[in-house]
Amino acid sequence: MIKATDLPHQLPATVDVVGAGGIGICLAIALHQAGCRVQLIESSGSKLAQGNQNGIQIAGFDPVRLPMKPFQDWNPNPNTPIFLCVKGYHTSVVLEKIPPICSIIPIQNGFDQALAARAQSLEGIASWISECDPNVALTRITRRGDLHFGPAMGKESLADTGKNWLKALAGPLKALGIRARFTPDVRPYKSTKLIYNAAISPIASATGFDNSRLLTDPMARHWFFALLGENIAIMRSRNIPLAKIGPFMPSTVDWILRQSWLRVPLARFFAPSLRGTYCSMALDFAKGITELDHYNGHLIRLALEESLCPVNRIVVTVAARWLKAGRLPHPDFLKDLDREATKIPTLIL
Repeated sequence: MIKATDLPHQLPATVDVVGAGGIGICLAIALHQAGCRVQLIESSGSKLAQGNQNGIQIAGFDPVRLPMKPFQDWNPNPNTPIFLCVKGYHTSVVLEKIPPICSIIPIQNGFDQALAARAQSLEGIASWISECDPNVALTRITRRGDLHFGPAMGKESLADTGKNWLKALAGPLKALGIRARFTPDVRPYKSTKLIYNAAISPIASATGFDNSRLLTDPMARHWFFALLGENIAIMRSRNIPLAKIGPFMPSTVDWILRQSWLRVPLARFFAPSLRGTYCSMALDFAKGITELDHYNGHLIRLALEESLCPVNRIVVTVAARWLKAGRLPHPDFLKDLDREATKIPTLIL
């Protein structure tokens, strides 16, 4: 049996990829092109039917045929590494099915408390953006980026293994427009991506705005900047190392946010680059289930003191109210944020 500490030094012959979403489809295709026998695990009946009949596909590329298996029929093999690519709110259900002996390689957004309690081997962070059809095994890469990949926390001995796996994946990933980046510690990239996800996703998904509008609409930009600045401050308060994702280090982003003469013009400059890039939480909010707890909830727990996370608490409170009431995404969400903010007299945004 393969344990998390004794993964094969080279890319394994057989792997399971759980989750036929934007990340999962890209990864499954890259692993397949690298020579792995890939089994893609999915719970959506329509994705399974279409994928098994026509193959999985990235827009602009030919379909790729590989076996897809219903999640309910999946029995993890202890000798097969598992790439976990599901939304955070599905993680607990998936983990219940995976024996402790299995090696889990998460490539997800956000932080999951259930996953943190399980031993992991390698881990990846996807900084590219891909929009997956909710009913079809088809995804569209809307913004190119990197796969940051390396040992999970406490698994430094797997650094060479991570390098070898990524070396084998580099060519197939490059063909998709994704750069392979090895890192000896994935946590700074994971924390940095959280800073951005927890600022973009709540506002874009609850308002129904395109990502670019967060930089051009004054009310949306106000709350986006407030979240972004607070998220960086929370990480700094806990001395959490951060990394560069995008054009700037988080410290530079924080400096820009403090420059009233610069932040708005720069926001307008970058807005076109976000147009049509897709927010992964957009469809979730309308369905009443989101990864807010894995994004903003994690930051609130990190902050320890309420005074360090007022903006995140306001956003989570209002979002929870909207979700409970079954409200659909609407720009009025921003007005509700403003009303909630008045309940904290000392808050200055």
